[in-house]
Amino acid sequence: MKNERREMLFSLLLIPVDALALFAAGWLTWYLRYRTDFLGLAPAGFDVAFSSYLLTALWLIPLYLLFFGIARLYVEHRERRFLDELFRAMLAVSTGTLALIVILFFRQEADTSRFFILATWLVAIIFIGLSRYVLRQVERFQLLRGKGTHRVVVIGENATSRLLRKNWRDNPAQGVVVVGIIAHQDIDHILRDIKKYVGSHAILEVINTDNTLTQDSLERIVDFCEERHIKYKFTPNLFETQATHMGITTVAGVPMVELKKTPLEGWGRVGKRAIDITGAGLGVVILSPLLGALALAVKFSSPGPVFYRDRRVDQDQEYLLLKFRSMHVGADKLREQLRRQSNERPGPLFKMKNDPRVTPVGRFIRRTSLDELPQLFNVIKGDMSLVGPRPHRPEEIARYKKHHRALLRIKPGITGLAAISGRSDLDFEDEVRLDTYYIEHWSLLLDLKIIIRTIPAVLSRKSAV
Repeated sequence: MKNERREMLFSLLLIPVDALALFAAGWLTWYLRYRTDFLGLAPAGFDVAFSSYLLTALWLIPLYLLFFGIARLYVEHRERRFLDELFRAMLAVSTGTLALIVILFFRQEADTSRFFILATWLVAIIFIGLSRYVLRQVERFQLLRGKGTHRVVVIGENATSRLLRKNWRDNPAQGVVVVGIIAHQDIDHILRDIKKYVGSHAILEVINTDNTLTQDSLERIVDFCEERHIKYKFTPNLFETQATHMGITTVAGVPMVELKKTPLEGWGRVGKRAIDITGAGLGVVILSPLLGALALAVKFSSPGPVFYRDRRVDQDQEYLLLKFRSMHVGADKLREQLRRQSNERPGPLFKMKNDPRVTPVGRFIRRTSLDELPQLFNVIKGDMSLVGPRPHRPEEIARYKKHHRALLRIKPGITGLAAISGRSDLDFEDEVRLDTYYIEHWSLLLDLKIIIRTIPAVLSRKSAV
């Protein structure tokens, strides 16, 4: 209960901090516009006294905070990435600004400075982002000292539970401490163990990763958690992940549910293609000096062509994927031999940490993912997308199980949800789960988030192969 009160107090603290940030943003733009010659702007032709600004702020700031609440900026702050929080804040500030413009229009206050409105919008986003970042760092410092940690019990001993535990162990700033693992399936034993951890560790959450428990067992666990006000979460199996995007129609008054392949239908596909062409085109233009330098480095580092063309499959159609060559000529002929000798990754994919086929320059461009930049041309051509699952080799697909083929529903991408989650460190099944989630939950906003998160992932050289 102490940790719950701490989280509640932190969420409540966000309200005055946001209000102060909004007030400061408005004051700064008021001061720059009406009390200075900022950027040489022409006089506004009228003056706004500070008392008038203050009266406006007194009713406008609560309106903004209302939109913040609707955007769920005062709940689940710890479980949300800062980038997601910043997106929500931008949306809330923008909505509040639009509401202000509408109000001014109906009040016929045409003399309001456009600079004041637009500048306040921009500065408010910056101030809100900075203030929330500072608060996150304060909370992070407390969590690293062991204060306010979130104690959980995990049901299930499997790859998913191990991945979650490793993540929380490697990232203590997330504030999650696993105090117990329940590996057996006897429901009475499970409930006794949960009760024991409630008494000894005051756990706040139960996370079920065991998808083989019976319906009756799940209901008893949920009832147990509800009675003791403990959060209950579970990791979905593959079918539950696929079933998140459904269409419901009625035929002769009978409800009929369709499990759709992906939200990428109709205008969604058009929008994604437009972003692909625009993004890849700009990428080629902006990165052309780097592309030229890398081409020269590859050419003069070892005999052979600059580009490596590899057969891949896009929705059952083959295409040639472009990369900067990172291996010696003829390396493909050794792949199956090396796979039999020392494949370090279970499943249909091949991974070898110290691959003898890689050139010195190739090792650098693979580690920094620079070898993948020529795939921008694949995107422009239409073979790939900026964001999507891993490109598939025909021989890998031949080893895929039935549920793996769900990844062929959409075009592969240069980056993706699995790529920014440490793709080469993941089990193949975990990679499939992440890419399947992306396919079933696709949105333009999700694409934008993945592209932005790709930059620090590449710069940190995390999980590069």
